[in-house]
Amino acid sequence: MKLNYCFFIILIIVSISATSQERKICNDTINIKYQNNKLGKYIGCLNYEGNKEGYGTLYSPDGYIYKGDFKNNKREGQGKLIYPDGYVYSGDFKNNKKEGKGKLVYPNGNGSYIGEFQNNMFNGAGIETIQDENYKKVSEGAFVNSILFNGEKILYLSSEKKQIYEIKGAQPVSIRQYNNGILEFSEKGEFFPNNSLKTGTQKQFIDNYIITTIFKNGAEVSRTTNIDNYYVPSDIIGDSESISLELIFEKNDQTKYINIYFDSSNDKPYRFIFDTGAEMMSIGFRMFNELKENGLVYEDLGITIPTVGIRGEPTQNKVIKIAQLKIGEYTLKNVIALVKTLETANNSLIGIQFLEKFREVYWSLKQNRLIFYK
Repeated sequence: MKLNYCFFIILIIVSISATSQERKICNDTINIKYQNNKLGKYIGCLNYEGNKEGYGTLYSPDGYIYKGDFKNNKREGQGKLIYPDGYVYSGDFKNNKKEGKGKLVYPNGNGSYIGEFQNNMFNGAGIETIQDENYKKVSEGAFVNSILFNGEKILYLSSEKKQIYEIKGAQPVSIRQYNNGILEFSEKGEFFPNNSLKTGTQKQFIDNYIITTIFKNGAEVSRTTNIDNYYVPSDIIGDSESISLELIFEKNDQTKYINIYFDSSNDKPYRFIFDTGAEMMSIGFRMFNELKENGLVYEDLGITIPTVGIRGEPTQNKVIKIAQLKIGEYTLKNVIALVKTLETANNSLIGIQFLEKFREVYWSLKQNRLIFYK
């Protein structure tokens, strides 16, 4: 749609510029009486009744100057209207009004509108530019009564930062902000008059980290990130509505373990510590290298976050998304996990945040079981 608007505006510019048609130049001069007995002057062509007809220049007593076509004493055809406050319009006129294709230049170089006019207002396809030393706004699309009705509005907040508004029905339906060409945030939905999000989805982008916030009537309803595990029904494949897994532990050891299977592990279970004090699924350095060698399918999200180990030492972890794994009878897709980058960090953990992939999870202390609900 934007390409169509741009092409149409080019045609309008060409149309405005194509004023080389031969005109009869006349030097008839008459005085025109305005209200309060003020006099203006007309120099140009007159018809046999003495009315303005053809090409001429009209000087009004309040400072307006019109140079262009007249018909039956009215501005009609192509012309140029200079306003006393500095506005300049060049284009089509009909019945004394700006009507058709034209260009309106604002005073002091502060902007312009190029496009279609009707009844002296922006109506139809056009581009409006407003600017000063510190600000620039470009609105492009379909205008109705001088308001952008459908199209795109760009606010240049600085040389580095800009906001792009998608407009439908004279209202914004999405906003994106860029800094040096990098997307900082996007919002989509219904907006308040001050352009803050009322109901819809906001995404913030910090390097490769994405925060997604849902709003309803201006209030935050939920917030997730691209490094969170959260419940998506289609990510759980299995026939049973629930599965029950016995936690594994060794004699004289209170540590409890869960077996996880990976597509690349050839039915070999990998033991993870069930740690209620841990937040995410964490894969030890050596385990991850073995899984990679066996063809683990995963996506590196390009995010590194620190964690603190048992001894209090900080450890850097990269964040990955595992295509799928198996836990009991369930195949679980799109699982977020941390991978330890320190060679000596080889504990692998299942934390509480991993359990968010399921509709519900119950832990029975007496039966030493976890029950997962699809």
